[in-house]
Amino acid sequence: MTADVIAKLYTATGVFQIAQDIRVNVSVENFPTQQEAEVYAQAFHVKFVDGTLLRDEGKGSPLFDENSREVLESHVQFSEAKTSGSNEYDPVAMTIAQAAAQTGTDITFSPIAWHAIEIGS
Repeated sequence: MTADVIAKLYTATGVFQIAQDIRVNVSVENFPTQQEAEVYAQAFHVKFVDGTLLRDEGKGSPLFDENSREVLESHVQFSEAKTSGSNEYDPVAMTIAQAAAQTGTDITFSPIAWHAIEIGS
């Protein structure tokens, strides 16, 4: 008996501008191909609802439905502009709840940048 083992898995990461000087990278793991991860990274959206960050299923539509999933703290990295209006960002220690308090709720964000990487690379 042989089992097919996927040799590589990929992580899709979307970068979202959630406030004037705050961005968040949201990573979604375990895509079987780099192409699938890139397609997902370009298409998914995130949204704050009651202090929770949700992501859709990457269907390319900003409409959220019952299939949205909660984003875990371990899947985000917040960054802040070095100076107001700057295009250079540095990582900051911030929780999802803190970011939601600064931006408000029921706002849907589309990715401004994205990439896919091999897990473990």
